[in-house]
Amino acid sequence: MNRMTVSQQRALEAFRDRVSDISKGDDSELLRWLRARNFDVNKSEAMLRGHMKIREEYDLDAILDWNPPEVLQLYQPGRFFGEDNDGHPVFYDVSGGIDMKGLMKSACEKDIVRLTLQNGEKTRQILKKHSADHGKHIDTVTVIMDLEGLSFQRHFWKKGLDLYIELIKLTESNYPEQLKACYVVKGPRVLSLLYGLCKPFIADETRKKVHFLGKDWKDVLRKAIPSNRLPSHYGGDAVGIDGDPTCGVRMKIVRPV
Repeated sequence: MNRMTVSQQRALEAFRDRVSDISKGDDSELLRWLRARNFDVNKSEAMLRGHMKIREEYDLDAILDWNPPEVLQLYQPGRFFGEDNDGHPVFYDVSGGIDMKGLMKSACEKDIVRLTLQNGEKTRQILKKHSADHGKHIDTVTVIMDLEGLSFQRHFWKKGLDLYIELIKLTESNYPEQLKACYVVKGPRVLSLLYGLCKPFIADETRKKVHFLGKDWKDVLRKAIPSNRLPSHYGGDAVGIDGDPTCGVRMKIVRPV
């Protein structure tokens, strides 16, 4: 708040008045929408009102009570584990191992969309808990994106790509400014092609936070995350149940049915 310019402070005041009929959040919450649209009050208002329509359409106030189909619970490509050096939660996105075609044959698209929104709401709750635990405002997440297994066969399928892009747009539009940093590890050569397809739908500020790591990726992660909170599979010392080196963050690969 104290690092805002005079013009940004004025934008916040104007935005607060504009959305007083729909927003119950504090200024830190309002700032997420303003930053996502470079403090353009009109665009930020349109974005927030669009989000409120999504909240109503998908009943987001109650979505945490929804139980996704079993296949999505088993094979969704991501888990939270630990926190970084600043106390921000760390999310492990292991999309490289997912078979999108198999997943879409096992679950309907609407449920995959609902799961994405549910995860967005879960992230908000996790951030609130971390803020309370650390006695400071924490509103962003560190992401480790593990792309081991990324291939043409499983990922370059038009229907799957179209859905993946829609999920990116959905997340960007409804949960903006929640990324602290994203470290991409074990990306194969096809990554450049996939990223090129998705890049136009990723906000500029988000792209600036994405770091594509090379062979020294474990060293980089160890500098960002305490070793005792980093799974040994990713260069740390933490192990899960029965000595699991991934601490449960890697899921099974779902195959077509």
